[in-house]
Amino acid sequence: MSTRREIFCNPHYYLEAMKHKYPDVFIDWCCTELSHVLDFKGTDSIGDVLKGNTEVKYPKNSIKKVKGQKRKLTGGVFGAPLTAEGYCQAKLLIEYLKRHLHMEGIFRIPGNAERQRKLKEKIISGEVIDLDSDIFTPHDVACTLKAFLGELPEPLLSDRQFQAHVQAAGLTYKLEDYNPSGMNEDNKRKWKEKRKLDHIMALTYLCLMLNTCSFKLLQELLDLLHLAAREQSNNKMTAFNLGVMFAPHILWPRYFTTEDVRDQDFVNKLNTGVEFMIKHAQKICRVPEFLLAKCEKYLKNGGSLEPRMEAPTVDTTETDGVAISRPQHSNVHVKSRHTTEQALGHLYDDIKHMEPSAKKRKLMKNFAKNCHMPGTPTNVREGSAKLMRQKKHSRSKSFGGVIKKHVLGSTHRKNKKNAVLSPTSSQTPTQHERVNNNLKSPDVVSTTPSYHYTKRDPLSQRLFSSDMPYADASTPKRSTDTPTKHGKEN
Repeated sequence: MSTRREIFCNPHYYLEAMKHKYPDVFIDWCCTELSHVLDFKGTDSIGDVLKGNTEVKYPKNSIKKVKGQKRKLTGGVFGAPLTAEGYCQAKLLIEYLKRHLHMEGIFRIPGNAERQRKLKEKIISGEVIDLDSDIFTPHDVACTLKAFLGELPEPLLSDRQFQAHVQAAGLTYKLEDYNPSGMNEDNKRKWKEKRKLDHIMALTYLCLMLNTCSFKLLQELLDLLHLAAREQSNNKMTAFNLGVMFAPHILWPRYFTTEDVRDQDFVNKLNTGVEFMIKHAQKICRVPEFLLAKCEKYLKNGGSLEPRMEAPTVDTTETDGVAISRPQHSNVHVKSRHTTEQALGHLYDDIKHMEPSAKKRKLMKNFAKNCHMPGTPTNVREGSAKLMRQKKHSRSKSFGGVIKKHVLGSTHRKNKKNAVLSPTSSQTPTQHERVNNNLKSPDVVSTTPSYHYTKRDPLSQRLFSSDMPYADASTPKRSTDTPTKHGKEN
């Protein structure tokens, strides 16, 4: 039985997704691996520069002043930063050159300047170019490719990685001439092999830290130069010659100083570094398997190397080498309307059997308020409607109400039912007669209802003032010696 496996058109899918979604984490991973073979604690601060914590310093006496210089961008291809469009145009030239690598002096013999200008104009205009049937020669196409790489605002390997490439090139520079004392031949061979592996490892992670377009174009270019070096018997171009031709375009920084150019040993070190890249192009551009697995695990776990939850497996069936995904059954259970109504009914019964409290009244009020909503159970509708029809409970009596009832008697309840009367409200003669008859003292007679209080009863003084909205004319005068509200006793 064949094992199940995922099939992607792009084998570097998880790598590119990791660089796009978690670029800082991916850079940290690469720098951790590079710290094993490069010196991150030196004066160059390679680690901080690669991580972006330190800006690249541009010398004042540079040959090509890029910082602050306005470059003329023509058509967004030549002289512009590398984009997907520029990558596609460069790949078109590379694919054509792969079929003509047997030409002697390829990349070294200059082509016709006029034909190169026409080729550039066609590339800039976006025309469909058939290089095989056109007037352009392989030398014209090779020179146009070098011009495209040389006119980039920064080299293909980026200015930020320049010092790291210089240190990596020192791992194998003049390695064959180095004869450490105290080592036998077997140890010397192992030591040299280790230096080569460290150089390859450093170049691998430096290339992986490039952006997607630069990494893909570097892969295509190194593959082209590797094939050209294998045809050196016909084209007379060795790997060192190709390194000398392309080092200024893909590695030399645009801020290269005049002192650096005069230092021939330093220039040879850079050229041999590019030569090493050409010779070991297939190993350098190979992504480590453990890094791909690490990126896949990190993405599937949602940004963590530790699993958070078990991801559903995809059942695939292989048919003639093609993975076909089967439709997966959903494991999400959606609650039906019947289940929701049943749960609401149980909740209503539980609240109904609660002890009388303010919380119970509030919950029952909410049920009654929303009983018209769709999905409400029948028992909830009936119970809420019954609750709404019930008469409101009598309000609890306050202390002031008890005093009014005790002092005023039944008149207080009658006046409370009637409309509120102001002190100037009209009254019938019958009411006035009743007021006058109830007053025991003949000295105090008034057509306007007045209220009497004693000095011994301050609460009555506050309750039965003339500002009260309720007029009670039937209140008897307690004492004839007590002054009225409107004046002293006559």
